Amino acid sequence: MKNFIKKKLISIFQFIEYHFSMKASHKSPVDFYLDEVSQNSYQFFKEHIKKSSVFLKDDDIRHYSISKSFNNISNKNNIFMELGYIKEIQ
Repeated sequence: MKNFIKKKLISIFQFIEYHFSMKASHKSPVDFYLDEVSQNSYQFFKEHIKKSSVFLKDDDIRHYSISKSFNNISNKNNIFMELGYIKEIQ
């Protein structure tokens, strides 16, 4: 019985260690390079990002652009043209 409990406790501790411990990640040189490129890109565009609109979903940008166009109507004779593209699948 004592041996059974000991084995169960060891397996529980191993489970906790494997699933809940903070492991130090080992980065490859490529990971360091990609981190540096990302940081440089962010620093370059940092001022522009503050003034830009970032949309993560297609529906959000559609809603924004349609609302913005209706808000910019100066008279009833305006014409709206929507341009798009079709991605060709080969």
